[in-house]
Amino acid sequence: MSLGFYYALREGVDGIRRARLASAISILTTTIALVLFGVFVVGTLNVARLVEAMRSRVEFEVFIDNALEDVETGRVGREIRAVAGVAEAVFVSRDDAKNIFQKEFGDGFLDLVENNPLPASFRITLAKEFQNASEAARIAGLIGKIDGVDEVVYRRELLSALDKYVGLAVTADLILGVVVFLSSFALVVNVIRLTIGAKRRIIEIMQLVGATDGFVRRPFLVQGFIQGLLGGLGAALVLTLIQRFLQGQFSGMIIFPKHLFIALIAGGIFLAMTASFFGVRRYLR
Repeated sequence: MSLGFYYALREGVDGIRRARLASAISILTTTIALVLFGVFVVGTLNVARLVEAMRSRVEFEVFIDNALEDVETGRVGREIRAVAGVAEAVFVSRDDAKNIFQKEFGDGFLDLVENNPLPASFRITLAKEFQNASEAARIAGLIGKIDGVDEVVYRRELLSALDKYVGLAVTADLILGVVVFLSSFALVVNVIRLTIGAKRRIIEIMQLVGATDGFVRRPFLVQGFIQGLLGGLGAALVLTLIQRFLQGQFSGMIIFPKHLFIALIAGGIFLAMTASFFGVRRYLR
């Protein structure tokens, strides 16, 4: 390795050691910014996961004519399964419907009637990409036209509400994400810029003796790398503690992205080195 690299490495480490308070503030600022961003990412992904779970639980109940024979019932089932967007269609016989009703509501009502009044049906699950209000309405219309189908029932209002409010939430979430990212970036850049500003006399002296811009910049980039690495590790540690606490309180309900902690460390290095680059450039002629 070149002497220039060893010089940059040594000066970068010495710079942190000589300005311990300023370096600690820069590291702490990077940690706080990354923790805020990490919490935002975790919150966004878990809200999206909740919405997806709510969509997946919306099922169609397709009631069929009680007068249909088994052969005709089988035909209806095949035609339902052939509709684009239907992922699964489970047949629920009249006896099955009676057992489900008794399990949920007791025997009181059915004891009053001589014959089982409950119709057979198909319980339908939609494919993931069709779990929205417009596609559900289209599929319900197609199934309703099948000969032998009496009625198609599903939670239309819930899907409509999800489509409406999720769209607003996504827009607000994107705006909030941009604000959090830019605020974090600006916070780290300004703190590191102030740290570098305290060394502007050293930069001027180095330039006066003929040091190139790259030679002047490299120690500060090394310093930024170390600060960003430590800040990223600090953020990863804080998020790990938050993860363990939440998993202890809400086991299995809240998930953290698999590569979040690696991303935080990489993000800390990127933020601090970028801030160092722009902070030094301000004082280079």
